[in-house]
Amino acid sequence: MRTNTRRVVAMAAALAAAVAVGIGSAPGALAAGTGLPRDTGTPPLIAVVTQTSTSADGELLVKQGSLSAGWNHEYSGVAETAVASDEVNGPLIAAVTTSGELLVKQGSLSAAWNHEHSGVAEVAVASDPANGPLIAAVTTSGELLVKEGSLTAPWVDEYSGVLQVGSQIAVASDPTNGPLIGVVTGSGELLVKEGSLSAAWNHERSGVDQVAVASDPTYGPLIATLTTQGELLVKEGSLTAGWDSEHSGVSDIAVASDPVHGPLIAALLFSPDESLGDLLVKEGSLTALWDTEHDEVFQAAVASDPILGPLIGIQTYSSDVLAKEGSLTALWDTEHSDTSQVAVAG
Repeated sequence: MRTNTRRVVAMAAALAAAVAVGIGSAPGALAAGTGLPRDTGTPPLIAVVTQTSTSADGELLVKQGSLSAGWNHEYSGVAETAVASDEVNGPLIAAVTTSGELLVKQGSLSAAWNHEHSGVAEVAVASDPANGPLIAAVTTSGELLVKEGSLTAPWVDEYSGVLQVGSQIAVASDPTNGPLIGVVTGSGELLVKEGSLSAAWNHERSGVDQVAVASDPTYGPLIATLTTQGELLVKEGSLTAGWDSEHSGVSDIAVASDPVHGPLIAALLFSPDESLGDLLVKEGSLTALWDTEHDEVFQAAVASDPILGPLIGIQTYSSDVLAKEGSLTALWDTEHSDTSQVAVAG
């Protein structure tokens, strides 16, 4: 069983991918791997890792197109997953196996797996129509490796000394601003870079233990971090923007963004005691009001699309995965039971 911080990787990794939206498309063009017109939005992509009380080896199941779509069995023996999607390149699915092998596929749920690296502890992915897939991996030796453009692109060694405890890396990408990469160092420093894999790191904050990022062509980078005291801080628009204090008593975070709906921010509470497990979500601006979405939540993932709106996936205390789409007040749809992780993209 993974630790709570390990499971949160889905929030920072899978979610950041949702920002790869907002590019104009030719009328009637088809989205890769979906058969759907691009002007219907990027269809929701939901992944779960199943787990039973008798086995720690998870089955990776993925669905695309709607919350009621059927599940596609992708791989067995999975410890962690991350997903992304864009209207040109289609779904991007990453799986870290229980033996630390990183496998990635792109284009359709039935695409072949590509072996990317061995000895991997954490993965994050994003994708946009102009720059293609963005894949980041933390190795068991604490190296942050990143590649962009294709599954066969070479790895770039970005940083050393990253802890292997989950939510230490996050990536996003959009056609205007390019790749956005965030990392929490072993000493609790938050570093972020934007524009290219060779860009300089910008020191964002000290005393943090989680990061989540998103990006879109209209609102620019969205960076969220969780301090060691449980305070959620968020900034938007540039790496040098000021921090906005969003909430205290937070244990996990997730963010997404699109050019129409703006920032989407999720916070999972641990304090006060009566709020333990409450999931709060806000949309549209950093000063928007919080909406209480669900109680007894163990893990959450979010994405956002300019046409289809917000997509929220949660894993409850009872290991059920629920999802909703279109608005914060939409009804929850029960997706799967006996799970250890959920990841979403759109």
